[in-house]
Amino acid sequence: MSRFDKILTFEHDETPYFLFRALNFGTQTDELKFIFLAQDPRFSRAAISMKKPQEMHREDVVSDYGELTYHSDGSLLFKYPTYEIESMRYHNPKEQGYRRTKLSRIEGWEPVAVYNIFSYRGHEVSREYIIQKSAKLFELKNRSIFNGNPIRCYINLVNKDFATPGLNASAVCDVRLPGITTNLDLWLFAMNIHKRGFYLNVEGSDTPIFSSNSWVQIPEKKSTLNQQDPDAIPTTNHYKPS
Repeated sequence: MSRFDKILTFEHDETPYFLFRALNFGTQTDELKFIFLAQDPRFSRAAISMKKPQEMHREDVVSDYGELTYHSDGSLLFKYPTYEIESMRYHNPKEQGYRRTKLSRIEGWEPVAVYNIFSYRGHEVSREYIIQKSAKLFELKNRSIFNGNPIRCYINLVNKDFATPGLNASAVCDVRLPGITTNLDLWLFAMNIHKRGFYLNVEGSDTPIFSSNSWVQIPEKKSTLNQQDPDAIPTTNHYKPS
C-alpha cells in the first residue's frame, strides 16, 4: 500500500502559499484524499459547499474543514467530518451511488478536479507551517505561472505506464508525482487565467455579489487532454475555500 502524502505549495513575492494536500490514507485498499484548506492554526478559513452552481442557500454547508475523497470503488465524495449536522457531513457530487472509474482500473488518465484560484488571499501559510511540514512539502517552482495572477489547476490521476503529453513549459506548470498508489501517479498542470472571480446569487438577496473565493469543480472526463476551458466542462458541484 502506498504511503503517499504530499503538500503542494508555491511562492510569490517571498510569501509561501498552500495549493492542496494529496494523500493515500488506505490501509487494505487505496483510498485518496484531497484537502484544499491549509490546516495552519495561524489562519482562520472556511469551506462552502453549494449544491447549485453559483447559488448559495441556507441549507448549504459552511465548515471549518472539508475534503474530497476518491475511493478504491470509484466513489468520489465531498466530506465535512466536523459539520454539526451528521446527515450532511458527506455527499456524492453527482448523485447517490454514482461511481467514477475504480482506482485499480484506471489504465490511462482520470480527472479529479479543476481548481480555480482567483486570488492568493486565503492561501497564505506561515513559515512555521512550512518548517513543520517540510518532510511532506513539494514546492511548485514556476515564476511565470505563480506570478500573482489567477491560476487554474487541473488535478488528475494517471496510470504509471501512461505517457502524458508534453505541455508548453512557458505557459503551463506541468508536474507528475509518482506513486499515489502502486499503479497511479498524481498529475497536475496549472496555468494563468484572465477570469478574476464569479458572481454569486445568495438566498435572501436580490443583488448578486462578486466573489474571488477559490473554486473547486468536478469535471467529467473528455476524450482529449487539450481541454483548457472548464466553462465547457460539465460540473456537478462546487467546493470553495473561503
